Amino acid sequence: MIFCLIELINYPDIQSKLNNSILSSIFPNETVITHSKYRSSIQYLTMVMKETFHMYPIGLLGIPHVTSVDVEVEGVKIAAGTQVFQNIYASHRCEEFFSGSNEFIPERFMESSNLNYGSQTNLVHIGIGVRDCIGKSLGETKFFTFLSTLINRYEF
Repeated sequence: MIFCLIELINYPDIQSKLNNSILSSIFPNETVITHSKYRSSIQYLTMVMKETFHMYPIGLLGIPHVTSVDVEVEGVKIAAGTQVFQNIYASHRCEEFFSGSNEFIPERFMESSNLNYGSQTNLVHIGIGVRDCIGKSLGETKFFTFLSTLINRYEF
């Protein structure tokens, strides 16, 4: 959450766009913006959240895996039974997967974005598939509610 707020302070135009997106989507005098009620109508907030997850993944090395067979990766031999990790931070900063990977660009998660090369499928900030974090849904819901309410009430 703090990384998101820092990025919004550093990019006031994104903060303004986010605030306008929230204001145009909620009922007047709304005090708490709930995830279930507004998730589909505040798409830009979801993009800002995903961009925060992209820039600052929670689990930097992900879940450990064990190789089941001998493999060779880029000339390095890895024996069967070796514990390996995915460097999520490095994956998220790789230009091959995310154009402008070191810049805070929420629009990369827009469906029609040219920056969207693989970004939906390459975002593995807290796991993916059956090894996805059990608290992912709860965490994202709380992040959505807190950030939308905070941005709606205050300017940084």
